[in-house]
Amino acid sequence: MQLSPPPAEVILASDGKTVSIAEVEDTIGLIQLATEVQSGPAVARNLGAEHASGAILCFIDSDVIAPTGLVAQIRQVFMDNPEVDALFGSYDDAPFIPTFLSQYRNLLHHYVHQKGREEAFTFWSGCGAIRREAFFKAGGFDGSRFPHPSIEDIELGYRLKRAGYSMRLCKDIQVKHLKKWGAYSMIKTDFLYRALPWTELLLNEKGFTNDLNIKVSDRLSVVAVFLLIPLLFGSLWVSNIGFLSIPVFFAFLILNVDLYQFFYQQKGWWFTLRVIPWHITFYLISGLAFALGTTKYYLKNIRS
Repeated sequence: MQLSPPPAEVILASDGKTVSIAEVEDTIGLIQLATEVQSGPAVARNLGAEHASGAILCFIDSDVIAPTGLVAQIRQVFMDNPEVDALFGSYDDAPFIPTFLSQYRNLLHHYVHQKGREEAFTFWSGCGAIRREAFFKAGGFDGSRFPHPSIEDIELGYRLKRAGYSMRLCKDIQVKHLKKWGAYSMIKTDFLYRALPWTELLLNEKGFTNDLNIKVSDRLSVVAVFLLIPLLFGSLWVSNIGFLSIPVFFAFLILNVDLYQFFYQQKGWWFTLRVIPWHITFYLISGLAFALGTTKYYLKNIRS
């Protein structure tokens, strides 16, 4: 999709070898770069930033479609708010891939960002922009710490905030996600590349918080899930235990009623009902990763 007005320059940074994409080869002034050795998106983004000449660096993931007016929106925010050093948006509410898990996952992302605080403590590179000076003073993305797609953008956001820079979540800046999610890829990503490193980051960055994903309701939801699972399994042997799972389950639903109302408005009852077991799985994975990450963190400190 053509952006209007167009950006000052377009840099395609590939993680690995240079790619040939017909849709972008005709872009005027396109600069194609490659890391040559697959090193992760953090290294690729840093490479692109090093070759950029603009005062504002805008990062767009390869699996999103930007709206026509994206450049104008970003410029306007920075012009109207000189105190803002970085901004980011969210996925829109009309995911491209029609499969259930892809719709669920991308709509969940949209909901979380739309409900987040505008004064942000994290950054998102799916569609985010940073003043060039702030980006390089903060040290850019940490490619050595994150050699795979992970929370490299969130960690950069923590460093920006710690250095005193201002970040803003702009809810009206939205892009369309093209990624197809499957059960295995979703669980693996949530556990290995999101929850585990995020736990480590939160423990190391005392005094900071994950303003998008760790609210009181999220913590209580994890507790509810960790009560619900053993109660359900226990009911296989002790029938009376099963009744105890009913109030716990309803408590979980109440904690997440706003989210389920959102899914209902977007996709109807049947879709929303299918969301619930996957949402329980999400909190189960998050809780297990937090427990494992916390244990590793304190064992590491004891040994050192």
